[in-house]
Amino acid sequence: MSGSGMAFPAVFKMGSEVKAFQRKERLKNLLVILALCGVFIEGCLIYHLWMRGPEQVNNINQQAEKMTQEKSEMQVMQAQLNRKKPAAHVTGCKSSTNEDGKLCWEPLDGDAFTHDISYKNGSLVIKHKGHYFIYSKIFYGETVCTEKVLFNHAIMRLTQMFDGSLELMKSKRYHCKNPNEDGLANSFLGGVYHLLEGDQIFVKVEQNQLILLQSSSENYFGAFLI
Repeated sequence: MSGSGMAFPAVFKMGSEVKAFQRKERLKNLLVILALCGVFIEGCLIYHLWMRGPEQVNNINQQAEKMTQEKSEMQVMQAQLNRKKPAAHVTGCKSSTNEDGKLCWEPLDGDAFTHDISYKNGSLVIKHKGHYFIYSKIFYGETVCTEKVLFNHAIMRLTQMFDGSLELMKSKRYHCKNPNEDGLANSFLGGVYHLLEGDQIFVKVEQNQLILLQSSSENYFGAFLI
Protein backbone atom coordinates (compact mmCIF):
# COMPACT_ATOMS: atom_id res chain seq x y z
CA MET A 1 0.00 0.00 0.00
CA SER A 2 1.34 3.51 -0.88
CA GLY A 3 1.45 6.19 1.83
CA SER A 4 -0.15 8.97 -0.27
CA GLY A 5 -3.20 7.30 -1.79
CA MET A 6 -4.35 4.99 1.00
CA ALA A 7 -7.96 5.36 2.44
CA PHE A 8 -8.92 4.53 6.02
CA PRO A 9 -12.52 3.26 5.94
CA ALA A 10 -12.13 1.11 9.05
CA VAL A 11 -11.07 4.09 11.12
CA PHE A 12 -14.10 6.17 10.04
CA LYS A 13 -16.40 3.24 10.73
CA MET A 14 -14.99 2.74 14.18
CA GLY A 15 -15.31 6.46 14.94
CA SER A 16 -19.01 6.51 14.03
CA GLU A 17 -19.63 3.46 16.21
CA VAL A 18 -17.90 5.16 19.15
CA LYS A 19 -20.08 8.24 18.74
CA ALA A 20 -23.22 6.10 18.61
CA PHE A 21 -22.12 4.26 21.72
CA GLN A 22 -21.50 7.52 23.53
CA ARG A 23 -24.96 8.82 22.59
CA LYS A 24 -26.52 5.63 23.93
CA GLU A 25 -24.56 5.96 27.17
CA ARG A 26 -25.61 9.55 27.58
CA LEU A 27 -29.25 8.59 26.95
CA LYS A 28 -28.97 5.72 29.41
CA ASN A 29 -27.48 8.01 32.03
CA LEU A 30 -30.25 10.53 31.43
CA LEU A 31 -32.90 7.83 31.87
CA VAL A 32 -31.22 6.68 35.06
CA ILE A 33 -31.15 10.26 36.37
CA LEU A 34 -34.83 10.71 35.49
CA ALA A 35 -35.68 7.44 37.21
CA LEU A 36 -33.76 8.47 40.32
CA CYS A 37 -35.50 11.85 40.31
CA GLY A 38 -38.86 10.07 40.08
CA VAL A 39 -37.94 7.79 42.97
CA PHE A 40 -36.81 10.80 45.00
CA ILE A 41 -40.02 12.74 44.30
CA GLU A 42 -42.15 9.71 45.11
CA GLY A 43 -40.22 9.23 48.34
CA CYS A 44 -40.80 12.86 49.26
CA LEU A 45 -44.51 12.49 48.60
CA ILE A 46 -44.71 9.31 50.66
CA TYR A 47 -42.80 10.94 53.50
CA HIS A 48 -45.05 14.01 53.34
CA LEU A 49 -48.18 11.87 53.42
CA TRP A 50 -46.79 9.79 56.24
CA MET A 51 -46.02 12.91 58.27
CA ARG A 52 -49.57 14.20 57.68
CA GLY A 53 -51.10 10.83 58.48
CA PRO A 54 -51.60 11.32 62.25
CA GLU A 55 -53.09 14.78 61.70
CA GLN A 56 -55.52 13.47 59.13
CA VAL A 57 -56.46 10.58 61.39
CA ASN A 58 -57.11 13.02 64.23
CA ASN A 59 -59.24 15.18 61.95
CA ILE A 60 -61.23 12.17 60.83
CA ASN A 61 -61.73 11.06 64.42
CA GLN A 62 -62.84 14.56 65.45
CA GLN A 63 -65.30 14.73 62.56
CA ALA A 64 -66.65 11.29 63.46
CA GLU A 65 -67.09 12.32 67.11
CA LYS A 66 -68.82 15.55 66.04
CA MET A 67 -71.20 13.65 63.78
CA THR A 68 -71.96 11.19 66.58
CA GLN A 69 -72.63 14.04 69.00
CA GLU A 70 -74.89 15.82 66.51
CA LYS A 71 -76.77 12.59 65.89
CA SER A 72 -77.25 12.10 69.63
CA GLU A 73 -78.53 15.68 70.01
CA MET A 74 -80.95 15.17 67.13
CA GLN A 75 -82.21 11.96 68.74
CA VAL A 76 -82.76 13.78 72.05
CA MET A 77 -84.62 16.61 70.32
CA GLN A 78 -86.74 14.14 68.38
CA ALA A 79 -87.57 12.27 71.58
CA GLN A 80 -88.61 15.52 73.23
CA LEU A 81 -90.83 16.37 70.28
CA ASN A 82 -92.38 12.92 70.31
CA ARG A 83 -93.08 13.11 74.05
CA LYS A 84 -96.03 15.49 74.21
CA LYS A 85 -96.58 17.23 77.51
CA PRO A 86 -100.04 17.75 79.03
CA ALA A 87 -101.75 20.73 77.43
CA ALA A 88 -105.24 22.11 76.83
CA HIS A 89 -106.70 25.06 74.95
CA VAL A 90 -110.45 25.68 75.03
CA THR A 91 -112.14 28.46 73.12
CA GLY A 92 -115.30 30.56 72.97
CA CYS A 93 -117.14 31.00 76.20
CA LYS A 94 -120.58 31.24 77.63
CA SER A 95 -121.98 31.82 81.08
CA SER A 96 -122.73 28.72 83.06
CA THR A 97 -126.13 28.09 84.59
CA ASN A 98 -124.61 28.84 88.00
CA GLU A 99 -124.69 32.35 89.35
CA ASP A 100 -121.05 32.33 90.45
CA GLY A 101 -119.81 33.60 87.06
CA LYS A 102 -117.99 30.40 86.06
CA LEU A 103 -117.57 30.17 82.28
CA CYS A 104 -118.00 27.14 80.05
CA TRP A 105 -115.91 26.52 76.93
CA GLU A 106 -115.68 24.59 73.68
CA PRO A 107 -113.09 21.81 74.21
CA LEU A 108 -113.06 20.11 70.80
CA ASP A 109 -114.06 22.19 67.78
CA GLY A 110 -111.79 24.56 65.86
CA ASP A 111 -108.51 25.35 67.58
CA ALA A 112 -109.61 23.77 70.85
CA PHE A 113 -107.92 20.59 72.10
CA THR A 114 -107.07 18.68 75.26
CA HIS A 115 -104.10 16.34 75.78
CA ASP A 116 -103.56 14.64 79.14
CA ILE A 117 -105.79 17.29 80.71
CA SER A 118 -109.52 16.66 81.06
CA TYR A 119 -112.31 19.17 80.50
CA LYS A 120 -115.31 18.99 82.83
CA ASN A 121 -118.10 21.55 83.21
CA GLY A 122 -115.90 24.55 82.42
CA SER A 123 -112.90 23.28 84.40
CA LEU A 124 -109.58 21.86 83.27
CA VAL A 125 -108.72 18.81 85.39
CA ILE A 126 -105.00 18.16 85.92
CA LYS A 127 -103.76 14.58 85.57
CA HIS A 128 -100.04 15.09 86.24
CA LYS A 129 -98.54 17.33 88.90
CA GLY A 130 -96.02 19.96 87.89
CA HIS A 131 -95.57 23.60 87.00
CA TYR A 132 -98.15 24.80 84.48
CA PHE A 133 -98.45 28.01 82.54
CA ILE A 134 -102.12 29.03 82.83
CA TYR A 135 -103.72 31.73 80.69
CA SER A 136 -107.05 33.24 79.73
CA LYS A 137 -108.25 36.09 77.51
CA ILE A 138 -111.67 37.73 77.51
CA PHE A 139 -112.99 40.22 74.94
CA TYR A 140 -115.82 42.38 76.20
CA GLY A 141 -117.71 45.57 75.50
CA GLU A 142 -118.18 48.55 77.74
CA THR A 143 -121.51 50.28 78.25
CA VAL A 144 -122.68 53.70 79.29
CA CYS A 145 -123.50 53.65 82.98
CA THR A 146 -124.36 56.12 85.70
CA GLU A 147 -122.11 54.53 88.30
CA LYS A 148 -118.77 52.78 88.08
CA VAL A 149 -119.00 48.98 88.04
CA LEU A 150 -115.98 46.67 87.95
CA PHE A 151 -115.47 44.00 85.28
CA ASN A 152 -113.71 41.17 87.14
CA HIS A 153 -111.84 38.42 85.29
CA ALA A 154 -110.20 35.70 87.41
CA ILE A 155 -108.67 32.23 87.16
CA MET A 156 -109.60 29.98 90.07
CA ARG A 157 -108.24 26.72 91.46
CA LEU A 158 -109.95 23.85 93.25
CA THR A 159 -107.67 21.46 95.12
CA GLN A 160 -108.05 18.77 97.75
CA MET A 161 -105.54 20.57 99.96
CA PHE A 162 -107.93 23.43 100.71
CA ASP A 163 -111.65 23.93 101.13
CA GLY A 164 -113.32 26.10 98.52
CA SER A 165 -111.73 27.72 95.51
CA LEU A 166 -108.48 29.69 95.46
CA GLU A 167 -107.96 32.80 93.35
CA LEU A 168 -104.79 32.44 91.26
CA MET A 169 -105.01 35.57 89.06
CA LYS A 170 -107.43 38.44 88.72
CA SER A 171 -107.95 41.48 86.51
CA LYS A 172 -110.21 44.40 87.43
CA ARG A 173 -111.41 47.28 85.29
CA TYR A 174 -114.27 49.74 85.28
CA HIS A 175 -116.43 48.89 82.29
CA CYS A 176 -118.17 52.22 81.87
CA LYS A 177 -117.75 53.47 78.33
CA ASN A 178 -115.65 56.54 77.64
CA PRO A 179 -117.27 58.77 74.98
CA ASN A 180 -113.85 59.19 73.34
CA GLU A 181 -113.25 55.43 72.98
CA ASP A 182 -114.87 52.63 70.98
CA GLY A 183 -116.12 50.83 74.07
CA LEU A 184 -114.20 47.58 73.47
CA ALA A 185 -111.67 46.06 75.85
CA ASN A 186 -109.56 42.95 76.45
CA SER A 187 -108.53 41.27 79.67
CA PHE A 188 -105.59 38.83 79.67
CA LEU A 189 -104.26 36.74 82.54
CA GLY A 190 -101.21 34.47 82.50
CA GLY A 191 -98.84 32.92 85.03
CA VAL A 192 -96.98 29.81 86.19
CA TYR A 193 -98.37 27.73 89.05
CA HIS A 194 -97.62 24.38 90.61
CA LEU A 195 -100.65 22.11 90.30
CA LEU A 196 -101.35 18.69 91.75
CA GLU A 197 -103.05 15.67 90.26
CA GLY A 198 -106.80 16.15 90.49
CA ASP A 199 -106.66 19.96 90.73
CA GLN A 200 -109.25 21.88 88.74
CA ILE A 201 -108.80 25.34 87.27
CA PHE A 202 -111.54 27.49 85.78
CA VAL A 203 -112.35 31.06 84.70
CA LYS A 204 -114.75 33.26 86.60
CA VAL A 205 -116.16 36.54 85.27
CA GLU A 206 -118.43 39.05 86.94
CA GLN A 207 -120.61 41.14 84.62
CA ASN A 208 -120.33 38.29 82.09
CA GLN A 209 -123.17 39.78 80.02
CA LEU A 210 -120.55 42.15 78.60
CA ILE A 211 -118.54 39.33 77.00
CA LEU A 212 -118.50 39.55 73.19
CA LEU A 213 -118.56 36.26 71.32
CA GLN A 214 -117.04 36.91 67.89
CA SER A 215 -114.46 34.19 67.26
CA SER A 216 -112.40 31.55 69.04
CA SER A 217 -109.37 33.88 68.93
CA GLU A 218 -111.12 36.50 71.09
CA ASN A 219 -111.96 34.37 74.14
CA TYR A 220 -109.93 31.39 75.29
CA PHE A 221 -108.54 29.52 78.29
CA GLY A 222 -105.70 27.03 78.55
CA ALA A 223 -102.76 25.51 80.38
CA PHE A 224 -99.67 23.48 79.55
CA LEU A 225 -96.95 21.75 81.55
CA ILE A 226 -93.54 23.46 81.32
